Amino acid sequence: MKPRSFIITICLLVFCSATSEASMLLYHKPEFKGQVVDIGTKAPIEGAVVVAIYKKNTLNPPAGSYTHVIEVKETLTDKNGRFSFPSYTTFIHPLSYSAGCSFLIYKPGYGSQGQVGITSFLSGAAEKNWERVSNNNKNLVFRYLTDGTVEIPRLMTNEDMKDAWMNAHIWGASLDKDEVPILFKTVTNENHKYMIRP
Repeated sequence: MKPRSFIITICLLVFCSATSEASMLLYHKPEFKGQVVDIGTKAPIEGAVVVAIYKKNTLNPPAGSYTHVIEVKETLTDKNGRFSFPSYTTFIHPLSYSAGCSFLIYKPGYGSQGQVGITSFLSGAAEKNWERVSNNNKNLVFRYLTDGTVEIPRLMTNEDMKDAWMNAHIWGASLDKDEVPILFKTVTNENHKYMIRP
């Protein structure tokens, strides 16, 4: 390797390590845990599918960088509406750094916002609650609490259920049905039930 190329590579690695949430060769996320409840009744929701999507950025000079998925994990909430994902660590490309983690929560009969970045709420780092309105239906409100509680709205109409199904983005570019078999089965059953088509 030429001295100039070597220096440029070292500079890029130092830049990556100085970037927020950056890691050189090592990607790490803490344990994530929370509870899914009905926003109206505050009752726990059992059997909600929760998907964690771990992502990284990779430098691609001179074009900048690109983001892609490293790992996808899914689980179901228990009878108390609780779920957890253990801490996750893996090696990554030297010119890569953390792009965070997003989550998707889906339960038939309830609203879904698709992928949302709520790592601070599920890792205990959030300092204040967050309320968000659905992009497709302004009557649907979602609430994320600092203790890891995720409050989701119950749906009343087939049109609302179709919106929730579309928000799950199971056939999107970042999720493959083989990576999320529980979500795929749940959404497919819902599709057949309501005769929903993409």
